[in-house]
Amino acid sequence: MFCWNKNWIQSYESPWSLFEKFKYANEINSIELLQTLGTTQVKKIKTGLRGRRIRNLYTLEGFEEELLTSAFQSNIVETNKINLDKITSVLNAKDAHYRSHFNDHFVYCPMCLQEGYHSLFHQFKLIHECPFHHIKLENVCLNCHIIPRVITLDKNPAYPPAIQELINEKSLPKETLIRQTKYLNNIVEQDHRFIKKITKPMLGFKSFLTAYQTLKGIEALHMIRKGQADDNSTVLTAVEWLNKIFDLVA
Repeated sequence: MFCWNKNWIQSYESPWSLFEKFKYANEINSIELLQTLGTTQVKKIKTGLRGRRIRNLYTLEGFEEELLTSAFQSNIVETNKINLDKITSVLNAKDAHYRSHFNDHFVYCPMCLQEGYHSLFHQFKLIHECPFHHIKLENVCLNCHIIPRVITLDKNPAYPPAIQELINEKSLPKETLIRQTKYLNNIVEQDHRFIKKITKPMLGFKSFLTAYQTLKGIEALHMIRKGQADDNSTVLTAVEWLNKIFDLVA
């Protein structure tokens, strides 16, 4: 049984938007979603990068239609196909050519996202303004609003293929440079030794958000111990500094 109401589905809503709502309502992550609603092949994935190659958020390949219909209380595969055909009808596009008319990278309207909605119209290459709010569509990171120009890495051989795959999928611009230096991250790795001693007994994290919040707290306290925080000579100022970092009210 899943937590879902078919009335939550809006007109021309993108599958990505529906999946994000579903994940939130059922408190699951992307991998758990794929393992629940994906095909046999998709259920075997272990990483998000490999999962992108065998699923399609336009045609919904990689998902079991019966499982989707049961979970969403509606045939979202058929509805999504109808929506795609309507949007591309003037172009006479077929299923095989959906990707050529829709962006591979995420394009969104900030105001729509605030309302918990993302549309297939936002992904259509011929549309540059939100048809609902009449503002320019965005395609940069929601948190930092920056597309990386250079990615700095050590000499781990797994990094270049992963970055190239993101570039091929247009998740990163093709102009993105990779800077690799064997010992570039030594200082950072030395500093993380203390943090790893704390996180290793935890046996991993259940979600990215949990990892982010936990590591943020551990690193903040570690910075205080090392004297890297300004004006934290007293317990009171240290508490105020932590409240500022975590957006808490002192």
